[in-house]
Amino acid sequence: MSYLHSQSPASHYYQEAMAVDPPPQRRRASGFRRVRTAQDLQPRLDVPPTGRRMGPDGVYLTPLRQLTTNILETYHICNPHFRYESTDNPRRVLTKPSKPAHNDGFDNDDYDYILYVNDWLGADDSHKYLILDILGQGTFGQVVKCQNMKTHEIVAVKVVKNKPAYFNQSMMEVTILEMLNKTWDPNDEHHILRLRDSFIHRNHLCLVFELLSSNLYELIKQNQFQGLSTQLVKVFMAQLLDAMTVLKDARLIHCDLKPENILLKSCAPFMANSDTD
Repeated sequence: MSYLHSQSPASHYYQEAMAVDPPPQRRRASGFRRVRTAQDLQPRLDVPPTGRRMGPDGVYLTPLRQLTTNILETYHICNPHFRYESTDNPRRVLTKPSKPAHNDGFDNDDYDYILYVNDWLGADDSHKYLILDILGQGTFGQVVKCQNMKTHEIVAVKVVKNKPAYFNQSMMEVTILEMLNKTWDPNDEHHILRLRDSFIHRNHLCLVFELLSSNLYELIKQNQFQGLSTQLVKVFMAQLLDAMTVLKDARLIHCDLKPENILLKSCAPFMANSDTD
């Protein structure tokens, strides 16, 4: 009866084989498709990205564009009450002191117009200038570097103080420069400063000039007041006397001829005679 409890080697091997755990199934990585047929190997083109919106050109916006060039739309989607105006941007003030005091808050205590970077001078298209930077400030007012928004020319704009004495004096300057530019030096041959435009902006007379480089005083200062070469002095004197001859023919006397009022062009050694104060 002992044979009832015996097992053959084959049955023993079968039981051990049945006790082995099956191999675990591998999970398919996210983003991959199961390939069952040859059709599954065909590429999928123009699959709409998940969670992206389209721009005005019909192209899906990348996260970079959504957070840079299209940041305003992104903010508006996050908060429907979000509103943006360019006038809300922080503006760098150029005028000192900058505290409003006169002219409905547009002028300071010195009756200077309070200027800001990226602000405008002028109203209509023919007299509209974008403020870029400050060039100087004196008793008459301020000179700022601007861009003509119609011609894109970079110019210097003199913003006169909002006081009758300075206004009247600057109006005389406009009359004289227009006469010299149009009548006595129409071809810009005698080194006289060119007046491009003039207009009134919020009670301030604005004179638009060609943008030149530094003045003769700054050149001497850069040379540590050592004096200039004889050849350069000859060139400057020839141009200066040429301009004085034109003033003589126009029966005008320059009452404030000094190195600060002799402006240099970037293409030295040409210069222009002016009266900036």
